[in-house]
Amino acid sequence: MRIKEYFHQEKLSQIDKSIIQNIRDTLQALEWQKRHSSKDFRDTLLKSLGTFGWSNRVRIDQRSKINITSVLNDVGLCLQTGNMSRFYADLLKLETIYRKEIIQGAIYILPDKDWAKKLGANRANYERLVEELKIFEATVTIPIMIFGISGEK
Repeated sequence: MRIKEYFHQEKLSQIDKSIIQNIRDTLQALEWQKRHSSKDFRDTLLKSLGTFGWSNRVRIDQRSKINITSVLNDVGLCLQTGNMSRFYADLLKLETIYRKEIIQGAIYILPDKDWAKKLGANRANYERLVEELKIFEATVTIPIMIFGISGEK
């Protein structure tokens, strides 16, 4: 699987580099078949990450069912293959738990623009997230390592 990378707020990052490398290695090792759905991809990736200690979904507040995909140590993870509007919600959730000092940084995985088009209309994509994070740099302060995935080798 081909991946693209962008590190938002890298200068503030305390994310363990071995966690980033582990995600990178896991993504590169995934075998992807075009006939598989984004749900199949999500399930396969999360199962692989679970073997390294990544949790199941984690609530951002006990008063709500709002959650993020996973947490390992002090790093949050969001995996998004859905609608474009969902990445704004993910950023809000990540920023909230970062400011509460629950996490020190985050990993965000989503399809690149080409794969997102193949998945359906108005899907979240790497290129748009990266460009918009540059616009909202003063607002989204959490360090986030972003991986854009192509869905093909």
